[in-house]
Amino acid sequence: DAAAARLMLAGAVVQSYVEVARAERRAAIAARTIKAREGSLSLVQVRERSQLASRIDVTAAGTLLAQARLALVQAQAARVLATNALAALAGRGSDYAAAIQPTRLRADAALPLPAAIPADLLARRADIAAAEARVTAAQAGRQVARRAFYPNINLTALVGLQAIGFGNFVDLDSGTAGGGAAIHLPLFDGGRLRADLAGATAAVDVATASYNEAVVGAARDVADHRFV
Repeated sequence: DAAAARLMLAGAVVQSYVEVARAERRAAIAARTIKAREGSLSLVQVRERSQLASRIDVTAAGTLLAQARLALVQAQAARVLATNALAALAGRGSDYAAAIQPTRLRADAALPLPAAIPADLLARRADIAAAEARVTAAQAGRQVARRAFYPNINLTALVGLQAIGFGNFVDLDSGTAGGGAAIHLPLFDGGRLRADLAGATAAVDVATASYNEAVVGAARDVADHRFV
């Protein structure tokens, strides 16, 4: 579970850093678009004064410029949110966001992903390994509950049977084995034992369902990141 938490934290840090880079790229594109549309608006205004363009053309050019300016504001706001999230994940203060250096994402630098991901690679994920460990622990608990139905044989008591007496040879009580009893038979404790076994079996089912959910989630994560 601790490894799974570290994996989730690392993934969140990477995702936030990528969001910062994306926001910076969107802001740069918006800034270039604003410059180009300002030039277009100026040109249309000159054409209007020369009666080569209508007022509708000027309004349309102004609308496009306003849209580009809005895109820049949105990109800048997205960068602030992403840097604040990154600072929080890093355990830093709000001033840490200003220290984050801009970066550039290169789509051509990404390594090609295989068409299929081997199952053993997914099994190495910390969340899946933790879920598998919980299944193993639950199965071990069920084995313990099942072994409680077996007779408990005290070999030391068997060796000293003649000194102890036949009355202590067998213990049929539902509690702990009597002192010095050679054999403990859980005959009158079947209800509690069956309830314990049913609970242990249910724990195995829950752990197995959680494991299956973790595997499906991991496969979904891999599939989603292939097309990001």
